[in-house]
Amino acid sequence: MKQVTLIQMFLLCVISGLFLGLAGCGDSYKMAVDVGSFDVTLPPTVRGAEFNMQENSSAMRVTASVHEPSEKSSHLSRVFNGAAVVCEGEQHCPGKKDAYNSYGGERFLHPSKADIYYNFKSFPVSLSVETLMKSERRLLVYGFGLDPMPYVTAAIGLNSRYGEVGINTYLGLDYSKTDYAFRAIYTYQTIGFGGGTDVGSFEGKYDEYQFNFRGGTGAHASLFLGPVALTYVPMFNIPWLWTTDLKTREPDGILLEHVSRESDFDVTFKFPFYFSNYFGFTYNAHGGLQYSLGLTVINGTQLDERLIFASTSISYLF
Repeated sequence: MKQVTLIQMFLLCVISGLFLGLAGCGDSYKMAVDVGSFDVTLPPTVRGAEFNMQENSSAMRVTASVHEPSEKSSHLSRVFNGAAVVCEGEQHCPGKKDAYNSYGGERFLHPSKADIYYNFKSFPVSLSVETLMKSERRLLVYGFGLDPMPYVTAAIGLNSRYGEVGINTYLGLDYSKTDYAFRAIYTYQTIGFGGGTDVGSFEGKYDEYQFNFRGGTGAHASLFLGPVALTYVPMFNIPWLWTTDLKTREPDGILLEHVSRESDFDVTFKFPFYFSNYFGFTYNAHGGLQYSLGLTVINGTQLDERLIFASTSISYLF
């Protein structure tokens, strides 16, 4: 008798666990941003060696950089929220055309213009460590840095007596200040005993820091004039890489049963890219020291303003 009871209890626990695991299946959260500002950390300067390295040689380079302590903003003039719809199961999921005609605001977000700003910031001091390896004329440079969040860099190209050219890339983690007003819709479906569907909408504001990835790719070119190198680094940058969701906070006085106070909602727009152009002057002194001065120009097809940032750095090669 006790054995039967234990088996029944075990089966009940398994069945209950399956239903609990299925609860919440098919939920969907969408969000449109009407007004917002997002911090953007300036991209690292991914360079070559900036001097003629000996063939089949290698070196380590440690760099400390000082950046212009300023914050400059640029408005994004052509960012639009896309249409979004949430459904009560696949059998009640209308197309966008049907949703325009028959579905209310609690289930559908209409396309709209997003009033968004990028706030470009440069941390006063950054550090990087790189490895330089030259085989014949081929040069490989890779490393990591802090500004203050971590990032990794890589560059490959040709290095000769008169100059160098190559391609480069970087990938980093960022911790960005966000401030935006949003409209959100959601549906939450439960499967099992007493299951049902909860569909709703709400509006609100969010102003907190959020983690995100940033990345970029581009090229570098330097002209060697004795101990002096004149460098140009154009880069294509995405400050919010792989980001498809942002956090929401439900307004006071409204308690959503299946949505926590802070939840991730899929955004209906793409974060725009931007271009950076670094123009630098580097002096290669004796003892493996490099002194650099540079200007970084920020622009882009969706940025309304062109921004300029200054920096200086000292490197030691060993």
